[in-house]
Amino acid sequence: MEKVEYSDLYKFLCSIGIILIAISFVFPYLMLKEPLGTLTTIETYSKLTPSAKSIFDRRQDILICVLKNLHFISLATFTTGGLILLYGISKWSKKQKNIDLADDAKIKKELEEMGNPLNNDEVVTKATEEMNEEFSDTSSFTTNTSTTTKDQASFISKYLVVENSILNLIREDVGNHFITFPNYKIGIRVFDAILLERAASRDLRGRGLTQKEYFLEIKYTTHLRDQYIKNVIKYTYLLFTTFKTQSKRTAVPIIIIVVATNKHNSSFIEKVNFQAIKNELTKETSSEYTSLLKHIIVDENQTESIDFKKIIN
Repeated sequence: MEKVEYSDLYKFLCSIGIILIAISFVFPYLMLKEPLGTLTTIETYSKLTPSAKSIFDRRQDILICVLKNLHFISLATFTTGGLILLYGISKWSKKQKNIDLADDAKIKKELEEMGNPLNNDEVVTKATEEMNEEFSDTSSFTTNTSTTTKDQASFISKYLVVENSILNLIREDVGNHFITFPNYKIGIRVFDAILLERAASRDLRGRGLTQKEYFLEIKYTTHLRDQYIKNVIKYTYLLFTTFKTQSKRTAVPIIIIVVATNKHNSSFIEKVNFQAIKNELTKETSSEYTSLLKHIIVDENQTESIDFKKIIN
């Protein structure tokens, strides 16, 4: 703490505790550093008046007593400061926890005023739209142009598994710092996930700082290619502008593309230049969007290895 806090009783007690602990170290240092009259000569002392000699003697007696008990005084000051600090922290943390819960509820309410979560049927509808888009785009790349109901159901199931796996990883990695809102609709746009920083995490970074916000666009594809990435970047830009328009705030966009395990995709992941594709689309999007945009392209078998602590921070 930079100064004594008066805004709250328990913060004040914490401040006092820290000051006492500091005094327990500073006081003996100053007492031992200063001469405290030990350099006074007999000649100087003899020239003092009787009353001055009495004061001087009394002062020296007190200093001798303090020096003899200096370790006890320091220990008592340190212990008292420590106990006050621990008491203040314990009480303050309980009160702060309730304040943070209230702040988190406020964060949720603000998002609820902007949109609403999808129900189960709407989530399946979203997955079906992903499937239609996938098979429509990849039909020219596959030897089998007919798509069976089994293929469609398999893709939908796989997409939902991938999405849930990503969301579970995020909750495990950054759940203590961010509230996750999966499958959230704002206006006409559906966000795969919106992450809003918890009040407690924001306060730890520093009082008065802006809340961190992210949103995710999670994709699953069986055939990765440049045009597919371009389409995802352009669609994510629509999500970016929607969130900014509705909330009057800027969220960091994160594109996560999980690709099916096959020879083509493995080769493409190694050579794809996402940065070049992103820069190519700057005129169609915005420099702010492309500068904030983060991405992950990963094989479906390596999904569990994603470390969201490094990406969402």
